[in-house]
Amino acid sequence: MGQRRDVGPDSEVASPWEFLESSFLSEGDRDKIDNTLKEAKGNHLSLTLVAEDGRVFTQSLLISLSVDGLLIDKPLEWDDQIATFRLFFRGLNGRWLFFRTGVTQVMPFSLSMAWPNEVFVLQRRSYQRITVPQGTRAILKRDGRLLNSFYVRDLSPAGMLVCTASPSSGLSVEAILNDIVISLPDIGAKLGRVLPPIDRGQVVRTYVDEESQIYCHGIAFNYDSDYIRAALGQISE
Repeated sequence: MGQRRDVGPDSEVASPWEFLESSFLSEGDRDKIDNTLKEAKGNHLSLTLVAEDGRVFTQSLLISLSVDGLLIDKPLEWDDQIATFRLFFRGLNGRWLFFRTGVTQVMPFSLSMAWPNEVFVLQRRSYQRITVPQGTRAILKRDGRLLNSFYVRDLSPAGMLVCTASPSSGLSVEAILNDIVISLPDIGAKLGRVLPPIDRGQVVRTYVDEESQIYCHGIAFNYDSDYIRAALGQISE
């Protein structure tokens, strides 16, 4: 296995299992762990299993959660002799997570394992957030209702920070959002533009700005489009 490294300022987070464990923050809250795993299952997030000897097995999914444990797809070329491993996946907010676990039962097409007692979150985001021009707006839907009173403060391919236009009630954490459209304003001779619609998002953080007393929300994107990812990555151009 190659030497593990820390997360540098310009690291491209593609193989988080290569980073030092000190780059991860431990989370032991039971409710947060449960919600993290429900997110992985509900959104069909891709799992990567890394054995103690460094072997990497990809293309697995979380099939079910129960009081008895977790059930995942058995990766191709899985070695049934592996007893313990680390399981990695990237959450909707763009951050990588992992937990340690062990196989409790090997089946022809699936693996059963125990619930983790803690998860570890990579402290650096996968994408750098870019401050957007003043006047950048976001329109989105929640429960089929159109909401258009959000101003975007920063943006990346993984998510955005938005604030309301007035000191009114904001969105709750874990609220599911759909059909997110972001429009950039004209800046001098540079014309504004509307970015490709983002299928889905989720509120992962909510707070009140102390200076303006308005609600702000961290929103994680969920989409499967290289075109959208490229458009969001070019917002500073």
